[in-house]
Amino acid sequence: MVTADRETAGRLLERCGLEVTGEAAQGGPPVNAAIHAVNGFEVEPVATIPATDPHAADELDKAWHHHAARASLHVENGEFLILPPMPGGSEVGWIRVKDPAGKNLPSRVSAATGSPEFVAVSVDGRHLCAVSVEEFEYWVVVRAFGIRREERDVPEPVTAARNLNRAIDDADSRQVNEAAREFVEKLTFATADEILAMLRDVLAEDWMALPPWARNLAYRLACLQRPDDPRLLREAAADLLCFGPDWDTIAQDLKRRAAELE
Repeated sequence: MVTADRETAGRLLERCGLEVTGEAAQGGPPVNAAIHAVNGFEVEPVATIPATDPHAADELDKAWHHHAARASLHVENGEFLILPPMPGGSEVGWIRVKDPAGKNLPSRVSAATGSPEFVAVSVDGRHLCAVSVEEFEYWVVVRAFGIRREERDVPEPVTAARNLNRAIDDADSRQVNEAAREFVEKLTFATADEILAMLRDVLAEDWMALPPWARNLAYRLACLQRPDDPRLLREAAADLLCFGPDWDTIAQDLKRRAAELE
């Protein structure tokens, strides 16, 4: 019975334009854990597309492929794991596939099954990128499994800041929240040199792009690491004065401390 189900699943995946490359990988996360990561009450999508949007299918395709690439879903040869998008697919389990087309996968799944919903994970079982159909929206959900903090793929400070700037420009609140989390996390573990390099690179590209809260946090963390660096204290004070008057008192304190150190 399992063999017949797997054969049926394989034929369905081929209709989705996927090439079945082997048996379900042993590295996939538990199926129940993956399903809960997509359908659990606490799930927060990385992208939402209104179902009433006349271009919803195109937007969903773009969003899923964008986040799948960011989540490192594919290995070098383009392979990943997928739960067959069919009744009983969770019982069949993970199937290793390759996507020769490399685009519009949610639309192809929808054409074959009537719904764009599916769950895919990386071959090593660490990265999930799925499509969920909600009442009035399509969701893209990303999740990481079994990754220790020191191994987590967090953007470098410059990349994190640029991601934040782009998200703000796009005016997408969910992308802004995600980018802000990335920025704060990377900044928290960055050295003073890394923080200052980020500030100089990003502000040179667009001096007003990085929001005041982000640059204030960056300078604060850098100053905490170098409390005896008068040049840094003056630089931080000058930046605060550009966005006053709320921070003018703090800026003057920094300038006074810098003068005492010289």
